[in-house]
Amino acid sequence: MKTEEQLLNIIKNVIVNDTENAKIVTLNALELKNVEKLAAKHDLTHFIGVAADNHTLNIPKEQNTLIRNMMFTTAARMEQLNFEFLQICKTLQNFKIVYMPLKGAIIKQYYPQSWMRTSCDIDILVHENEAYKAAEILCKKNGYTVKSKNYHDYSLIKKSGIGTHLELHFNLKETYDNLDSILDKVWQYSFPKKDGGFEYCMKPEFFMFHQYAHAYYHFVSGGCGIRMVLDLFLLNKKFNFNSEEVEELLKKANILKFARQLKKLGEVWFCNEAADELTNLMQDYIFTGGVYGTEFNLVAMQQQKRGGKFKYAVSKFWLPFKTAKNNYPILNKCPAMYPLIQIKRWGNLIFCGGIKRSVRNLSVNRHISEEKSQNIKKMMEELDLL
Repeated sequence: MKTEEQLLNIIKNVIVNDTENAKIVTLNALELKNVEKLAAKHDLTHFIGVAADNHTLNIPKEQNTLIRNMMFTTAARMEQLNFEFLQICKTLQNFKIVYMPLKGAIIKQYYPQSWMRTSCDIDILVHENEAYKAAEILCKKNGYTVKSKNYHDYSLIKKSGIGTHLELHFNLKETYDNLDSILDKVWQYSFPKKDGGFEYCMKPEFFMFHQYAHAYYHFVSGGCGIRMVLDLFLLNKKFNFNSEEVEELLKKANILKFARQLKKLGEVWFCNEAADELTNLMQDYIFTGGVYGTEFNLVAMQQQKRGGKFKYAVSKFWLPFKTAKNNYPILNKCPAMYPLIQIKRWGNLIFCGGIKRSVRNLSVNRHISEEKSQNIKKMMEELDLL
């Protein structure tokens, strides 16, 4: 675990920002290469540059310039993304469209410097009845193109400049009923940032619930990344909210134990709280998953949810109703369409490249070791994910 510990100490030195009492990290060329590789997997390479810059990290002199340049490149990219975000907000305000910034746009203010909270896209929520209009306006006025539409957003792309990806949400659905029943009430938990203004904010308690719900979605989909744990750690330390109200929402969604353990993991990493078997299992799972999770982790998680290797293999051909309902929300209103959904899936397998993906999933399923399976099972049982 040496590489992981080195990266976590580097991050801790940056976010605590106490250079006098920091535990200095020293890396040789090979160690630096390994830490860089892990940091890149979690979109945290710039922390290495910041730590080297504030002298809490010692690295070979010949690497200093390269590391610092990587930091400056990240800072410049995030400043450009922030400029694009402000332009989008300005357009929505000019056309009197109510909107709400999400995720990183809010969380970044709790980092030592806002640019340190990196992101690959911009997330904004609008009312569903104004989503199409908002997308059209942003295409016309800001140079975006609609790439696709899915169950919760329009995906917009702007190829000029830094090449920006905008997720224009019209709901916060995560395809899990326990989460969506609460996330659907987002506008009931929101208020205008200024009287008469068009920018809205979530009530702090609901914002915290959304972060945990989003982390849950990614966690069960293959991994939530170090950055998501760091986000929650900083929010718990700096964001003003009523913890009892947050826990009540988490309890209603049946993810209270998961949220508590994710919070504890942040304290283990960045506050020297003692680790235990469960935090070690979560840590291993998150480290291997990267920012968006891995297919290996996802299959290992689904394998346990569906009752083992054999039942997982069967599910690739006949999707369980509960899973199908998450993937195809229309089944919530019309369960009788379940057989038709199976036929649609088979069509996708045959004509849309699904067979290749399923064969790959089955290969992963077959090669997951018994030790890995048992560790995932134990973690899921402890987190009430089974």
